[in-house]
Amino acid sequence: MHADPTLPVVKVKSVEVTINATVDVAYVDDFDDERNEEYIDRQVKDAVRKANIETSELVDLELDDY
Repeated sequence: MHADPTLPVVKVKSVEVTINATVDVAYVDDFDDERNEEYIDRQVKDAVRKANIETSELVDLELDDY
């Protein structure tokens, strides 16, 4: 289905997203036997980045219907 140029443009003000990700916060570095905070932080950032990409794709698909 193609867009109808005579219809008003739909504007998306916000999209609510729930991130469902498993983050290994118990990861312990073998060398110093402490939590690797950088590894945990990277997992969280990767989960957020992936959610942003998937949400953008979902919004684009929904807008294609108009």
